[in-house]
Amino acid sequence: MSTSSPEPLDRLDELLADAMVRELSAEETAELEQLAAQETDALVAQAEQAAVATQLAFAEEDQEEAPAALRSQLKSQAQEYFSHLASEESAPAPTLSMPKPAAAAPGPRSTAPQAKSSALPWMVAAAALLVAVVGWAPRFMQEAPLSAQQELQAMVENAPEDMLRYDWQVLPDPLSEGAGGGEVIWSDSEQRGFMKFSGLAANDPKVEQYQLWIFDDTTDTATPVDGGVFDIPAGQTEIVIPIDAKIKVKQAFQFAITVERPGGVVVSKRERIPLLANGE
Repeated sequence: MSTSSPEPLDRLDELLADAMVRELSAEETAELEQLAAQETDALVAQAEQAAVATQLAFAEEDQEEAPAALRSQLKSQAQEYFSHLASEESAPAPTLSMPKPAAAAPGPRSTAPQAKSSALPWMVAAAALLVAVVGWAPRFMQEAPLSAQQELQAMVENAPEDMLRYDWQVLPDPLSEGAGGGEVIWSDSEQRGFMKFSGLAANDPKVEQYQLWIFDDTTDTATPVDGGVFDIPAGQTEIVIPIDAKIKVKQAFQFAITVERPGGVVVSKRERIPLLANGE
């Protein structure tokens, strides 16, 4: 039974990655040098594509630039690389904090041209540098999750036709004494929404928690839908909380915040209702 071996360029990528974190064996070093001599052009093309992508990412982000040390290292690496291409001679290995490949044991060596294999130190350094760039700026390489405030704003800007937007009414309760507004936003069609609070007092989760109740016009008001338990952290005057409806809401018309024991309750006695919203 035969097993398929990885493509040369894939294997070269694996060895370069290993060289950045550990010392390669003599056999691995010899294999790396041989593959590097064969695949130099492909590696250069990869590096150029990565450089263009990184340059575009930095160009689009005008509010923050790369750290000075990283910019200096990038410039130094670029100068060394182009100097190597111009002279076609062995360039000194860049100074980077990483293990260097071990020397190969005596024995048969690759007969590839020296001008190609002399690029090996630069390739390992360039791979390490690309990892540093990607590690420093992951937001350029992947989409960061939106905050609750950003999601709320997006929902408002692309409001569904059935979106409800009610202001909170402040009712007497020790935790609502400083409350000065806020709103609740909800869509039956999208089954999602947000609560925005201003001045609602922070709670001690070990003692009590807030819980949202959604009243559905198609069901008994004695059993509103549990909209989730949440906390107000100390020191935050304004906060946005996503609604976590436990079952489907068909026709919401009223929202109430109650104060319950830690973990919330299945059925609320509604003894403490600091905030209420119903559009009136």
